[in-house]
Amino acid sequence: MVEHKASSEPPATLFVIEVGEEGGHDQRWRGMHYFDYNATTPLSDASREAWLAAVEQFPGNPSSPHRIGIRADRALAEARETLGARLGCLPLDLIWTSGATEASNLVFHHYARQLPESAVVWVSAIEHPCVIQAAETHLRGRVRRIPVTSDGVVRLEWLETQVNPPALVVVMAANNETGVLQPWEAIRDWCQERIIPFFCDAAQWLGKLPADGLGQCDWLFGCAHKFGGPKGVGFLKCPTSATVTPLMVGGPQEMSRRAGTENVAGVLAMIAALEEREMLLNAEWIASRQQSQRRIENLIRKQIPDARVIGRSAARLWNTTSLVMPDCDCRFRWVVKLDRLGFAVSTGSACASGKEKPSHVLEAMQCTPGESSRVIRCSGGPETTEKDWEALVEASVQVDRQARVWSWRDELARISRQNRDGHHEAAEIFRAFRGWAAAGGLSRCSLAKAARSIFLAVRSKPSARRHELWLVSPAVVPWGDFPSPSGRPSSTRLVKPAVKAAAVCQWEAQRRRGWGGMEEFSMLRKERFWIVGLLPSPKWSRGFWLE
Repeated sequence: MVEHKASSEPPATLFVIEVGEEGGHDQRWRGMHYFDYNATTPLSDASREAWLAAVEQFPGNPSSPHRIGIRADRALAEARETLGARLGCLPLDLIWTSGATEASNLVFHHYARQLPESAVVWVSAIEHPCVIQAAETHLRGRVRRIPVTSDGVVRLEWLETQVNPPALVVVMAANNETGVLQPWEAIRDWCQERIIPFFCDAAQWLGKLPADGLGQCDWLFGCAHKFGGPKGVGFLKCPTSATVTPLMVGGPQEMSRRAGTENVAGVLAMIAALEEREMLLNAEWIASRQQSQRRIENLIRKQIPDARVIGRSAARLWNTTSLVMPDCDCRFRWVVKLDRLGFAVSTGSACASGKEKPSHVLEAMQCTPGESSRVIRCSGGPETTEKDWEALVEASVQVDRQARVWSWRDELARISRQNRDGHHEAAEIFRAFRGWAAAGGLSRCSLAKAARSIFLAVRSKPSARRHELWLVSPAVVPWGDFPSPSGRPSSTRLVKPAVKAAAVCQWEAQRRRGWGGMEEFSMLRKERFWIVGLLPSPKWSRGFWLE
């Protein structure tokens, strides 16, 4: 369970995040809040138990003719029947693979040797790299991209406008970066009417939405570690009675379609994980998760108004929220900052190294390179609670506040550099300084330095000398604790009653002494303050001017 420790620090201080003994995320993740389920998932209890049981019960090679081998082969046959029934296909249409990458390469390797040189395949522009790169490698120069809408949905009308039909259509069921659901059923029907093979990536769909009907696709693959199973095992559904050109050769396994000793324990653990997930996926449970997703996304947009949900208008997986975060310096990595707070999220691209390219998925959705560099993908699982999502929102708000501090700091630096030639009026400096302070840019160590910088910037302007410096303290300051340059006690007052331990100290600047000298700033450095802004001195001596 996430706990936020009460702190006397000012609002800019990042939350202290701890993980207790209770809650949706167990200690296997070392105290991290894991929001990268679309990359891989923790091994489910059912999958672990199935794997351990299979290692003990089926130690033999399924190709061996003795009873120990026959038992292992029988276990694989039962697993095919279970998966075939779940997908809606024949058991013998299924090939066990090492995962999605191998399955994708097998399909395109097959078509590269079956299709004439003039044939082309259509691949959606948002497919996973294991699909796009495999297609480009095996069918070099014969791949056309299917465009998508700005919400990331494949354009069905584009299929109708093409004159020459393809030899294969490739469209995923759900996108791994955005969670946007694709009209794979409509495309499957369109292909069947024209006797065109249809290839579908179901890696992100399986375990999040019901698998029924996926087996009607000609080619279909899935991988266990996306839904609570072990890494290194998956499956490929092939067309019924099709002769598959094997990618892996060297043995007669899988009816000579994929050589290599089958991973019996991995396969059984994968089936156990999928069956466990399918038990959850009723309409009521999915609707509840979708409602929670909308609430969390509305909360994010309320707390961080500049954030934008990618594909918000489209149907999406209940576990996935991709966000374009507010603009900030390229050095400010959202993923890194959240990781330091204990939240593991992913991203479609990065700009810190200067070498990584923007995500091809976001490019296809007409996102600019600047937007792509600020995208974070948050994906949870059945174990992720609503409190976990709320904690992620709170952490994101803190990171956003820190990003704004950096932005104002850079603005202050720019103004200070230009002001050496006297180009800026005091009001512009006050505006930038005020923005920096409001964003939380001042700390105990930076107070004196920042105040002195502003003083040096405006000291040559006689009209700007008589101002008040407003300091917000995290603790209620008793009357007269901090002396003013004039020797009179400073005034104190709560800024907002709802904010604990907040007070305002009025510190008057005099014409002759400027800001009262740095020796008095050194006294203030004992506490952490906020400089709210420099304001014209009021006519009254003990009053307040609050916004």
